[in-house]
Amino acid sequence: MVTARHWLAFPALGALTLFCRAAVFAAERELTRELALTLGAELTTTYDDNALLGRRGQFLDSASGAQKTDVAGLLSLDLNANARVAKRHRVTLASWFTGGWLRQTEKLAGFDFAAAVGFETTLAPGAEIVPELRFANHGESTDWTYRIFQPGLRARFTFRSGLMLLLRYQYSTQEFAKFESGAAAAKTSYGNIDLKSHVIELDLRIWQGRKVRWNLALDFQALEFAGNLALNLSDYAHLQPGKIRADQGIGATLALALVPSARWFISLGSRGEWNQSNSSAFTFRAAHALAEARWTFVDRHSFYAQADVGWYDFYLERFDTRFTNTRSDARAGLTAAYRFQVTTDLRVELVYRRQSASSNDCEAFDPERDDQGLPVYSRSYSCFARNRGEVSVRYEF
Repeated sequence: MVTARHWLAFPALGALTLFCRAAVFAAERELTRELALTLGAELTTTYDDNALLGRRGQFLDSASGAQKTDVAGLLSLDLNANARVAKRHRVTLASWFTGGWLRQTEKLAGFDFAAAVGFETTLAPGAEIVPELRFANHGESTDWTYRIFQPGLRARFTFRSGLMLLLRYQYSTQEFAKFESGAAAAKTSYGNIDLKSHVIELDLRIWQGRKVRWNLALDFQALEFAGNLALNLSDYAHLQPGKIRADQGIGATLALALVPSARWFISLGSRGEWNQSNSSAFTFRAAHALAEARWTFVDRHSFYAQADVGWYDFYLERFDTRFTNTRSDARAGLTAAYRFQVTTDLRVELVYRRQSASSNDCEAFDPERDDQGLPVYSRSYSCFARNRGEVSVRYEF
């Protein structure tokens, strides 16, 4: 819980971190020609006006008091190492830890730890293949504590024509904490139900000269969610408790990148998605408009912005049985970041993120509730907004 003393201290955190070089540090050492090591730390302060978004269950919350503001101070430590073990082989290791020393929302208090190990093999100039293994552990309240295990394989091929081909396969298993004699409790949201997934990505990039690049990315995924559903979630998903939800999805992204000068990078694109599920509530098709820009407007000062506006059609989901309407969502995401390289040793970043969504299933009707407190008509939490600000500082040399 943040006290009045914490609130008075918060405006000074950004300035304080600029001068606490002892608290934020990074070091890179090439110990030998065959071994390189990087150690770093980053201090971040955040403000989030809807910190529990996605944790209300699948169902529309009351209009008043739904949003929860959170102020946090986070310290992140990371270690990266790579070592050559033969002429064409290199082992890579990365690990990082993030913990909160200041947290306004007690439900979010916890930590994150992750590690990844890979084995890079150079097949030929411009061609490499990397099997890798990732592990992550997120700890907080029991319902939202989880671990992720991700074996995968990625490859990169660069051709003299300017074509670069990236391939990636990843298997993921995400498991949440078990209790009640080892059995998973019934959940009201797919946000914290065990998940297994297979993802295949194909990314083609080709430069036409030095100022134009085309990018075509295709992705395929198959997901399985565990069946520990509460009755209201099983009713929403049209699945019986214990029934596994199975999804298969395809996505395609086409983007054009322009580099008009050394200080500018601009990318405009579009994305299409199709997801087929054994639950009509999660079967959809979507279209996105994408934009991205990077601008180094003064030496040591740069700005980055990214926007994603999407339209989702849940063409099988009738959110009100009195009508023939099916659910339709409009969603938008915006990221804006400013980076100041104070010295060669010190970097400061300011980041703003915005998420918003509107849907006919929660705009057209009031959330009237039945005797059990469940919405009568609109049953999904599909109208929301979120603003998040971050100030971070990192020392490097």
